[in-house]
Amino acid sequence: MERALALWREIGDRQNAANVLGTLATLERDNRNFERAAALLCESLTLIKQVGDRRAIAFVLEGFAFLAAAEGNAPRALKIAGPLGPLASA
Repeated sequence: MERALALWREIGDRQNAANVLGTLATLERDNRNFERAAALLCESLTLIKQVGDRRAIAFVLEGFAFLAAAEGNAPRALKIAGPLGPLASA
């Protein structure tokens, strides 16, 4: 995954770099490396906002919601996930 990320960055493909960052964040979250997962999601969100893909933004925000849930912060997870419906269907 790290090599794929390096290649997407090298050719300037922000969309695919953001996708790989999201996948790495999921792996980190599943390994309970919450701080690293959050950092990867932040980087992914920065890139995807530059691309302007609203649906992908919703997926990254969903990643933040899952992260909050994994950390045991249900209120935060629900707060993040609440407004995602309109973004994902746009």
